[in-house]
Amino acid sequence: MPKTPLGSILALALLLRIAAVPAVHVVQYTSDEREYLHMARQLLDRGMFEDSNGDRAIRAPLFPLFLAGLIAVFGERLFVLHLAGCLLGTVGVWLVYILAMRLWADYRGALCAAAIAALYPGLIVYSALLQTETLYGVLFLLVFLCFYSLSASPRLSIAVLCGVLCGLAALTRAVFAGFIPVLLLIMMWQQKDRLRRILPAAALILLSAGLTIAPWSLRNAALFGHVVPIASGGGNSLLTGNNPYAVGTYRVREGFDEWFREQAAARGVTDPSVLDETQRSDLSARIAVGYVTSHPVDAFLLSCKKSYIFWVYPILHTDSWPAGQAIAVGADGLLLILCVVGVTGMWFLRGRLLPVYAAIGFFWLVQAVLHAESRFRLPLIPLFAVMGGWGAVILWRTERVKRLLAHRGSRTALAVSLAGVLALYAVTGVLYLTGIVR
Repeated sequence: MPKTPLGSILALALLLRIAAVPAVHVVQYTSDEREYLHMARQLLDRGMFEDSNGDRAIRAPLFPLFLAGLIAVFGERLFVLHLAGCLLGTVGVWLVYILAMRLWADYRGALCAAAIAALYPGLIVYSALLQTETLYGVLFLLVFLCFYSLSASPRLSIAVLCGVLCGLAALTRAVFAGFIPVLLLIMMWQQKDRLRRILPAAALILLSAGLTIAPWSLRNAALFGHVVPIASGGGNSLLTGNNPYAVGTYRVREGFDEWFREQAAARGVTDPSVLDETQRSDLSARIAVGYVTSHPVDAFLLSCKKSYIFWVYPILHTDSWPAGQAIAVGADGLLLILCVVGVTGMWFLRGRLLPVYAAIGFFWLVQAVLHAESRFRLPLIPLFAVMGGWGAVILWRTERVKRLLAHRGSRTALAVSLAGVLALYAVTGVLYLTGIVR
């Protein structure tokens, strides 16, 4: 049995994630899980990266390669694949503890952050699923740990490691590639007083990230005859989230296919079915941009809806379990309250938290532009756990609460933020009870 609080938290995290495996597969595997397993088998049997639709770059490659490696070593034993996911999820909890210690240097705060990550319903559920979230979440946290290590001491070896991890994160979820330059700009701005020391590190991050991604990009260039850095589905996602039949998620209302064919014909494409995946994505992007520029108000309202989906919808693999939805939404509300307290209490460290705020803003904006799913915010939850852990420590100690409330500015910020959180979830409750949101 673990003899330390952290060991107990990690053991609990692992047990919860293993217990969730049969619970989330009562009916069947999700469509994404079946797709990733199919792609892993294709890699092993035919040496081809191809999904069930015949597309060869619509998804980022690292997670199917990860599954294929496990199957090659252990055979297609689903329990082994799930156990690997559960272990990765537990590693993510441990990394939350390390990141919190690096930021706050407070043992209790780091333990609270780890406990939040261990118990958060969405992190438990997706650790039990054969999907990209858990692997991506671990790489995401490792990038942040390297970033803060570089901020303390810009060693070139850590810069190379950071770049490789950035590249691997992008090869797991292509959207991360856009965050790399944002992270580098923040690093240079924070270290502007010693820019000469930090520039070589920033250059190495960019170079090593590029070299990590390059083999896959070259493979795509040879396959399609033009540059496809990671995945070919960006235009499809943009159109899915920006059309008159959009609902904000990956689903679209009836009538979309006919509208798409009309839009394609207007652009000289009479039969979209003959296009390859990159040509279809390019066409979809052009149609989406045309829709946004000609319907800016509708596009803005859609972005608001997608923001609501991104932040408020419960992170579950199913929408047919009302009790689970209530638990997940309640967990999000509690976490946001703890984050508000933590951020307000550590406002003087806002410059240090700039990378965290930038990640939250960047990935929120991306999903507000493309199509949104609640699970897309899952990689940000460990960052919220870090801030929420500090909020829990403040609320645990009366003297810290008094110190926080002693400043008028803190009281005002806390009151406004908490009122906003409570209003958001009150509205959500009303929408759910009236059947508008399900």
